[in-house]
Amino acid sequence: FFIFMILFGYMATFTNLFKKHKVASSLAAIIIIILGIGYTFRTKDVQYEIAIAAKKDVVKEIALTGKVKSARNADLGFEQSGRIAAVYVQEGSRVTAGTVLAREESGTIVADLDQAKSAVLSAQASLAELRRGARPEEIEVDKKKVESAKVDLSEAVRSLSATLQDSYSSADDAVRNKADKLYEGQESQNPRILFSTSNSTLKSDLEAKRVSLSAMFIQWKKDLSGDLSSQDNVARVAISSEAHLADVRDYLDKLSLLLTYAISSGNTTQATIDGYRADISAARAGVSTALTALQGDRQALQKSIAALSLAQASLSLAQAPSTPEQISKGEAALGEAKARLENTQAQAAKYALVSPISGTVTSVHQKSGEIASPGTPVVSLISDSALQIEAFVPETDIALVHSGGIARVTLDAYGNDEVWDAKVLSVDPAETLIDGVSTYKTLLEFSNSRDERIKSGMTANVEIVAQKKEAALSLPRRFITEKDGKYTVLAQDANGVVSEKEVKIGITGSDGSVEIISGVSEGEAVVLEKK
Repeated sequence: FFIFMILFGYMATFTNLFKKHKVASSLAAIIIIILGIGYTFRTKDVQYEIAIAAKKDVVKEIALTGKVKSARNADLGFEQSGRIAAVYVQEGSRVTAGTVLAREESGTIVADLDQAKSAVLSAQASLAELRRGARPEEIEVDKKKVESAKVDLSEAVRSLSATLQDSYSSADDAVRNKADKLYEGQESQNPRILFSTSNSTLKSDLEAKRVSLSAMFIQWKKDLSGDLSSQDNVARVAISSEAHLADVRDYLDKLSLLLTYAISSGNTTQATIDGYRADISAARAGVSTALTALQGDRQALQKSIAALSLAQASLSLAQAPSTPEQISKGEAALGEAKARLENTQAQAAKYALVSPISGTVTSVHQKSGEIASPGTPVVSLISDSALQIEAFVPETDIALVHSGGIARVTLDAYGNDEVWDAKVLSVDPAETLIDGVSTYKTLLEFSNSRDERIKSGMTANVEIVAQKKEAALSLPRRFITEKDGKYTVLAQDANGVVSEKEVKIGITGSDGSVEIISGVSEGEAVVLEKK
């Protein structure tokens, strides 16, 4: 219908022109109609805006308006409560910017900082190794480790095989040479204990147990007669042998208990019973020693098997080149380690009271051992600089403003072409309400306040550098899409094919650029569809 109305309009125009201007007008009308129809049906191509991921300094700034005023004392205190470990200055001391004035007890923060630094070094080394790949000499070392692990495994198999034979011998001696002195008909189906006892139930159990031990020894000897040169066979027999030894140990423990119920009578004198006890004690000691040796050698075999597996895996890894995914993962790990280090450094900095300016100490309010509280001055200074800037930071930005922060200043009197450098002197810990909004008074110092053009009372436009990442990979913010807490871009490859990629972002600069931690590489193109 819309198209029909357009054509109808064109035809009406043609008719009117024909009536008024005859041929010339008709010709012009025809041309207009053709052009109009062509424009109406012209298709619209999809066009993209392109950005290239490149390294640059990403800077987030806080813009404020303040007033130039005469310098005054700077009262400096800690940002958090804590016991003061040391105060390094006294009244009248001259200090320069960066001087540590006092320090709070830091607890484990020093160890945390060392650990964070080590983590960064480790991540850097891992990433460098991934990018470089293993050197030939490293591969050769890994090959030698594999051969050494094989030798160790063969020795562990041989040692365990010998220990298995010794274990059988110890158990056989304990039962047949020592414990069987207490029986008659030991290898029969009805062995009988020679002495009388007040515990007939235990006696009957042990006589029945002696029958089952005979069958156990037959199976055990059969297992040991097999091939014990392979790690699988020797490991299997070692497990069953441990069970046999434990069975013999329990049997001997019960025989020892039975002897406590023994009754001397007839041919079974007390001396005979004491001899039995000595034999059983020796048998128990021999079996216990054999069981400990067998368990130790079996664990040694397991360790040798694991060591060989690890050495072979290390060799395979060294011989294989790093994949792009491994390198990306290494880069991400390094980025996270650096972020943790920066956070730990920021926490550690809170334990040191650092002078943001050069000046003179006018007062020391607290001593070592006293408890410092936020908002309570510890040291007061007067700056060498003649002029300062007083500005008020909104509550939403105050977390990004700290003493020593860098700023750029322009003065209304001289326009935007004249720029002065400045830095943050102090942030008032107590709020100041302005039009019902919580703000925090902040003092800044000109780097060159001796400039005669700067006058007290001038309006200053301040841009405080809140965060800065130098040479960071970045993209414009409008090229990044956020959904469900994830960030993506439309990446374009060398063939012009566009695909969605997930990225991990860092800080956002005041100019709209966003730090890219991972997801795209330097020089990679991303696109944004034009509306």
